[in-house]
Amino acid sequence: MESSRRLADFKTCDLGDTHDLAVVDALWMSGPSGWLAVTAGQDGRVKLWDPLTGICIWSSEPILPPAVPEPCTRVVANYDAGVIAVTYRSGAIRVWSGFHFKITERTNIFPTCSTTVSPLFTPTEENETIDVLAFQIDANPTTPTLVVAFDGDHFFHRIDFIDKLESHTVTSFGEGTLGTLSAVTPCMSSDFAASRLVVTGDRLGCVGVYLWDSEPSCSPVPPVHKFEAFRDGSTITSIAWNGVTLVTGSARGITHIFDGLSLERLKVLSSPVPPFPRRGPVPTSPGPDMRAVHHILLGPNKDVIFVGVGDRVLAWKPGPVARYLRGGMRTRAVPRKSPKKVQSGSAKWSRQFEMKHHIVESKGIMDEEDRHQSHIRSNLYQQRAQLRKMGLSEDEVVQYILMMSRDEDTPTPPTPQATASTRPSINGLDGLTDEELAAALEEGMFELDYDRPITASGLVSVPSSSSSSAHTPVPLSPSRTPALRPSSSNSKVQVSPRYVPEPMQAGIEGSSPSSPTPRRPIPLGQAEHFPVVGSGTVSPASSVSGGSATSSRRNSNTSAYSETQRRPFKSAWNAPLRVSSSSTSAASPSTSPVANVIGRSPPTPSSSRIVANPVQQTNSFDDMDDDLRFALELSLAEARSRGENV
Repeated sequence: MESSRRLADFKTCDLGDTHDLAVVDALWMSGPSGWLAVTAGQDGRVKLWDPLTGICIWSSEPILPPAVPEPCTRVVANYDAGVIAVTYRSGAIRVWSGFHFKITERTNIFPTCSTTVSPLFTPTEENETIDVLAFQIDANPTTPTLVVAFDGDHFFHRIDFIDKLESHTVTSFGEGTLGTLSAVTPCMSSDFAASRLVVTGDRLGCVGVYLWDSEPSCSPVPPVHKFEAFRDGSTITSIAWNGVTLVTGSARGITHIFDGLSLERLKVLSSPVPPFPRRGPVPTSPGPDMRAVHHILLGPNKDVIFVGVGDRVLAWKPGPVARYLRGGMRTRAVPRKSPKKVQSGSAKWSRQFEMKHHIVESKGIMDEEDRHQSHIRSNLYQQRAQLRKMGLSEDEVVQYILMMSRDEDTPTPPTPQATASTRPSINGLDGLTDEELAAALEEGMFELDYDRPITASGLVSVPSSSSSSAHTPVPLSPSRTPALRPSSSNSKVQVSPRYVPEPMQAGIEGSSPSSPTPRRPIPLGQAEHFPVVGSGTVSPASSVSGGSATSSRRNSNTSAYSETQRRPFKSAWNAPLRVSSSSTSAASPSTSPVANVIGRSPPTPSSSRIVANPVQQTNSFDDMDDDLRFALELSLAEARSRGENV
């Protein structure tokens, strides 16, 4: 191609001048001596180029060693001030000053000083890249000043350099009550006599106006004016201001025009992007970048606006539109337009295209509904498979959950160990009181506890067979004795009816559990109430009147107790009853061994004090019914059957 007919010239740099990694940002600078180009790459280097020759005039050195370079994110430069600044991924800022861009000898352009500003915004992750919303150099002839704002921050910062970059001050602008910044536009005029502003937009649809020349302060500088630009809470993505009008764009593609002085809403431009594309398949979820306002340009005459929304451009100019221009007012008098064609409406191909588009859209909706229903069916199938694996139905699972929730809400009754530590012992024995035993019987759930030892000094008062008014404490051996306590196992729920004591004898006294008539205590010293435990059957001496009824009642209680505990019931009656005696006298052949031991024990002062009023029965063990006594005897017998020394 001839050189006279070429519109552009394409040149490449030398291989040694290229960036080691990709170029992330580039800009042009124009001045009296010509054009210059500045680039920044992922290798952490900044290069200055001569576009006429393609030669690299100057290149910076990375902050970190070349083995671990820190990528650059944004670069800015000012021709008049002779300053180049760059931001890195960590939020650090590096500034070079002292460039003489106005000299004609391009090979002697070097900075005189450089400095690095500590990170103003630290990324949350190591490899996270911080988006820079605004990064600009103020063309102040005295000292260079930078404005920087990061995405996701509530504040933007002004950095003032003093004494040729030897020191600097950082001033923050913003207000914590507003949302995070999404758009920052510095409006700095070349005329320093005029007011210079910085207009910001946040993710809540609010606009804030700040004075750029505010005095440095340790606390953030608040805005001089703020208002709600988008009442629907749309994120502001772009802002433009020319001193007469203020234009804001949202993430939904809507553009609002405000008066530059009163900030009154003048015009609202709807999004040019349709809710669905006219061609091609219908996207299930269009991205937010396809509908957001990316850029706003204001004409030099302040009478035209260009808005970039997605992949479309919207232009608006106030005033009347000539009829002969395409896109203006269409009437029958418009030239080159047939009145018949205007009246006929849309063409046939347009209706056919709309029909095909509706078909594609309907198919997309049906496919989305099928995927949703398939997901629901999959979850239902998995739930039923889990129920079949457990062998339960939905009703049973619901009932079980309700039952467990009630059990969790029900307060746990105090354990015998905790109660015994807070209440006094009975006759020196660390056991249960009458109220605790009654509460345990009402619960209806018991389990044997062989882990609580009883000290060797424990004594139990048992009535003697020789005298009904004398009680003798019997020392127990220091062995493990069973105790009653509520079951703490949740493997199987056991529900028992409220305990009702069985009648001790025929008549009205034992028929009604709520009868006010006091129960008559049954002494343990008599043979009919404490049969002889031996290796064979019950001796004829213990078979007196009433013995058969007592034996049948105890047999029924024994079967019920063993069924409740779900433990193999051993022949506890085959184990002999061994009780240590404090007396050396021989036992009488007419009474049981336990009665002989108890009857021949010498009385103690404590027992004499208890016998002083035999009618009131102050001893708590005399007030217990025979069912509880039988349960204790059965526990002792079961412990002996296991071979324990009780």
